[in-house]
Amino acid sequence: MKQTRAVRTRQQLLSAAAVEFDLHGYEGTSFSRLSRRAGISVGAVTFHFEAKADLAAAVVQRGTALTRGVAGDAARRGGRAVDAASVLLLSLGALVEREAAVRAAIRLGQEGGRPGPSWCGAWLPSFQALLEQAAARGELAPGVEPRPVAGLACHLLSGTAWRVRRRPTALPGRALEELRELWRLVCRGVVAEPYAEPHAAGPHGELRATVPYGGGRAPSVPPQAGP
Repeated sequence: MKQTRAVRTRQQLLSAAAVEFDLHGYEGTSFSRLSRRAGISVGAVTFHFEAKADLAAAVVQRGTALTRGVAGDAARRGGRAVDAASVLLLSLGALVEREAAVRAAIRLGQEGGRPGPSWCGAWLPSFQALLEQAAARGELAPGVEPRPVAGLACHLLSGTAWRVRRRPTALPGRALEELRELWRLVCRGVVAEPYAEPHAAGPHGELRATVPYGGGRAPSVPPQAGP
C-alpha cells in the first residue's frame, strides 16, 4: 500500500509540475508552488525529487513520450505521405492543447539549458521524413523543400502551445482549429494540386471529415477504427 501511495503521489506531483512549468517556466517554478498545487508537503516533493532539474527532466520525459506515441501512430498510416504528415501535425496540435506536460516540454526546451530530450526531436525527424517521401512521389509543389516546411511546422506547434497558455479559458479545440486554418494556408503553397485535407485528430481524439485545403471548416465525426 505504501508503494502504491508513493506512485500515486509521484504522478500527482508530475501533473502539478507540468502545469507549473508550462505557466511559469523553469525559473518561475518553486517547490513551494508545486506543493500548493499538488496538495502535498514540500518534504514530499523533495522526497521524490531532490532537485528542481530532476523534476523538470521527468516532466520533459513524460511530454516527449506522449509525443513519440503520436508520431509513431502517424508514421504507420497508409496512403499518401503528405496525408500522414498533415495527420501528424494536427494530432500533435491536439496533444499540445490537451497535455500540460507537452506544453511544459516545449517551454523548457525553448528556455535552453534544461535537462532531457528535445521536444521537437521526438517528432520532427518523422515529419521531415514524410515530407521527403511526399516530395519524391510528386505530392509537393515543384521547388518546395521539405526541411523549411518541417521547420515551419515546429514554429506552428510552439505557437499553439503559447496560445493555449495565454488563453486558458478558450473553448476546447479552439487552438487546434487555428492551427488547422494556418496549416491549410501553408498547404495551398506547398502541396501539389488538386489535394484534399486528410482525416486528422480533434481535441479529444475524434477524426475530422475531409474538406478541401482551399476553404471550408471540417465538422467532427465519430472516431473510426483502423489507420
